[in-house]
Amino acid sequence: MAPRFCDNMTIHKRKSPVTSFKAPDLRGAEIISDVTTKKWRLGKAIGVGAFGQIFLASDDILKPVSPDTSFIVKMEPYTSGPLFVERNFYLRAAKTDTIQEYMQSKKVTRLGVPHIYSFGTCFLRDVHMRFIVMPKVWSQHPVNACETWQ
Repeated sequence: MAPRFCDNMTIHKRKSPVTSFKAPDLRGAEIISDVTTKKWRLGKAIGVGAFGQIFLASDDILKPVSPDTSFIVKMEPYTSGPLFVERNFYLRAAKTDTIQEYMQSKKVTRLGVPHIYSFGTCFLRDVHMRFIVMPKVWSQHPVNACETWQ
């Protein structure tokens, strides 16, 4: 016969890990440098998730970042892992050349996989952060959202 549990057995509930993180307060004037030493200016935070935050970004560091910029920066603490995994996926499986080659071989005109422009690490307010720079593929207005995919 299979063993049975005792009535006085203690059941330990698992604690959920702390998954939400808020990046240090950024005033919109932060400039970060990627692995190729290209500089990016961070703008307004536009999203937050389990991994970190998403900011508008611009490669023109002399002007403030406008809402119609074509770049975003995903940022998380260096000690966290999801963005590290995402970056490695883009570097290995979703290179621009690989995506173009796949689209030509399958004769498709659009593929819902964005690419990354760059990545790197930086210190913001003494917090070591990891980031990737991606294209902004949506519009602020739902009416115009389809235009960004064409």
